[in-house]
Amino acid sequence: MTAIKVLDVGDDDGFEEEVRVLSKFRHPNLVILMGFARNGPQRFLVYELLGGGDLFRRIQRCILENVQFTWLERISVAYDSSCGLSHLHNSTPKVFHRDIKCPNILLDRNGTAKIADFGLACCSHSKEQKVNQAAGTVGYACPHYVNRGVVTEGSEVYSFGIVLLELLTAALPAVQVKAADGTQQYHFLVTEIGNDVGAAVRRADRKAKFPPHAAEAFAALGLRCTEYQEEYRPPFRDVVVALREMLPNSEVPEPPPVRRTHESNQFAQGYQAQPGFNAHIGHLGGHLGGQGYLQDQSQPVIEEFEDRRLQLAVQRQPSMHDDRFKGVAMRGWCCGVVHLTSRCMNYYSQKACFPWDR
Repeated sequence: MTAIKVLDVGDDDGFEEEVRVLSKFRHPNLVILMGFARNGPQRFLVYELLGGGDLFRRIQRCILENVQFTWLERISVAYDSSCGLSHLHNSTPKVFHRDIKCPNILLDRNGTAKIADFGLACCSHSKEQKVNQAAGTVGYACPHYVNRGVVTEGSEVYSFGIVLLELLTAALPAVQVKAADGTQQYHFLVTEIGNDVGAAVRRADRKAKFPPHAAEAFAALGLRCTEYQEEYRPPFRDVVVALREMLPNSEVPEPPPVRRTHESNQFAQGYQAQPGFNAHIGHLGGHLGGQGYLQDQSQPVIEEFEDRRLQLAVQRQPSMHDDRFKGVAMRGWCCGVVHLTSRCMNYYSQKACFPWDR
């Protein structure tokens, strides 16, 4: 099953960034992009369906509906998320997510966490990246990043540290209140804790039933990640190690087996579309969409996003109206793209190389 994200934008804001990032990187803790399409001002992103919802709602269900969310499950979610983020920050080029928060961490039905929503993400070959405008969410965004407009691994670690504190306390990272003079102000969770491990432990969510030693270790890591000075914050690799040590050995998932072949090396150099590739998409679109046959298949247009490892070549067929598809044709084409790209992505996932392969 799949989930479709619809963007009503005219300038592709966040659309191409999300496609570029998710087509470049494959990891068990990153959401899988299965296909994408355009239809007039609308943009469609087709993902794997994750039935567990997002992390924010998972915490709220525990608070409001007494749905169990144990301390071990919370640390496991944090560990999964840190693995995905570490993969992004230790790749070449590295990826700055720029909006790490609980609503952007999705869970599958088994509780495995995956990083999602890369609409603000940017790739960089350097340790930091200047952005035109600091983006993110109040309470999660690093103050230095907000003030300077420079994103670093340290600023990303800060946001993840807020996620850890939210998992520990089940408290919102920022609450808007009305001051005595009538102005709106924010009260921040990290400010109220004040870099005090004891204060963080006392705020621990009782429904999670954290053992004292686990609460102290989890709180200490969250506060290290949210240190005011960036140089005191640990890199994601160290965060992964720290969280792994908090889990019982039976709870730490085994890394996937290493699979490297001559064939996979050829694909790592960039996928080259074969002559029948475009016609195959057109045929699937027409067959599955009923009336969705694509026009003028003799001159297909190929869009290739900049990706040398997991490159997807996706056809955009010309049509009569602004090179876009009509309703029925769009449905058929989208089905064809989902079917074909999922086959390609499944093939790549069998050949994928992860950090622990090196």
